[in-house]
Amino acid sequence: ERKSAVINGEIVGIDDEVDGAVVRAITDSGIAIEIDGRIRRVPVISKRKQDGPDQPMTETEFND
Repeated sequence: ERKSAVINGEIVGIDDEVDGAVVRAITDSGIAIEIDGRIRRVPVISKRKQDGPDQPMTETEFND
């Protein structure tokens, strides 16, 4: 399964570039991006969860 994330309204996957940053990893807790050769972790603000194949996507908020 290919993971994706939404950054600044744009759907991105691993190795995609957005606003000068390259997405290096996507996990349930955050996204690792590379800017100017440095890796930075961005925490997840919200996550979509799908309960089953016929269920609509629901928004789940995460507060760290």
